[in-house]
Amino acid sequence: MKLHPALLGFAVLAGGCRAAVASHAGWSRLFSRQGSPAASPLPVLSDRALKPFLPATLLGEAGGPLEGSMMRMGPRALSEVTRVYGKTRETEIKLADARFEPRATDAIRAMADGTGAEEDAERLVLPGAIGYARFDEDDRVAEAKVVVGGRLIASATVREAEDAQTAAAALRALDTLALARLAQQEGRETASR
Repeated sequence: MKLHPALLGFAVLAGGCRAAVASHAGWSRLFSRQGSPAASPLPVLSDRALKPFLPATLLGEAGGPLEGSMMRMGPRALSEVTRVYGKTRETEIKLADARFEPRATDAIRAMADGTGAEEDAERLVLPGAIGYARFDEDDRVAEAKVVVGGRLIASATVREAEDAQTAAAALRALDTLALARLAQQEGRETASR
């Protein structure tokens, strides 16, 4: 599966922030852009705030351990939560606060609008969220990503999938409207500080 260049920020954000951004230099480059949200004070939703949105079971499959992390580098932070469901057809769900990486949310919106690099992406609209779903026939992997409430990213990756809708169904099972409300509430609280 090819990765859209602008989604590289999301790969860091939700895919492997612990490994991909291990050095201080990486954090400095990621957050040093002038005029970016990183220049404003911290409020990032903690992994504890995101954990309740990954249920114990999803589409009839039991979930594994709930993993969450919140990394801080000075006044900046990055949070994510992950849970894997199922045994034979593994479904991985990730939630991340993308407040400090607007390129990731912009890339997902571009894919949803059909202006992204991937031609096989299907538009995915959920309550409070917009994004895309796609399927890699060679690897039999379905992927869906949505921007929730303008700042959170929810992603589903399904191995041994039949089509893109397999991953879309996993995200539809989440309460994206409540996630959007949480993101907007945090945004209003940040603006009033």
